[in-house]
Amino acid sequence: MTLNLALQAPDRVKRIVLLAPAGCFVNFRLAFGLRMVFGMLLPPRTALRKLIPWICARKDAAESPLFEQMLANWLFGRAHLGVWPRVFTDEELRSVSVPTLLLIGDGEIIYDPRVAIGRATRLIPRIEAEIIPNASHFLTFDQSASVDARVVHFLKQ
Repeated sequence: MTLNLALQAPDRVKRIVLLAPAGCFVNFRLAFGLRMVFGMLLPPRTALRKLIPWICARKDAAESPLFEQMLANWLFGRAHLGVWPRVFTDEELRSVSVPTLLLIGDGEIIYDPRVAIGRATRLIPRIEAEIIPNASHFLTFDQSASVDARVVHFLKQ
């Protein structure tokens, strides 16, 4: 949504922060898609108990408030199987005109973080991109202090 806003209304945006964005730069890994589809066949609480250790780098994720937040999202904000984020074209990414911060965890399971960072830095003109160590798709949970500090620093520039 953030990248769409920057593309559709650049005059309304000064900077954007992309935290492990799903599907913007590269396609999902097949293993991720399969796990999500099969997970939707299980009762939500059971599915999340199986998915969270795979998605999060921190081992305490299933006992944290994150679990209840994800469960609420699963129950009430459930995505349709046919609606997935799309990969933006080279032309679209080249046209992002605002300063952009992209952070992706080194343990990202949705897609290859290095390929995503490589494509983003090659195409978005004013980008700062980093791979966050010891973090997964939920990098704001896995490495909250360092991610928060990096975002605040970027936004204050």
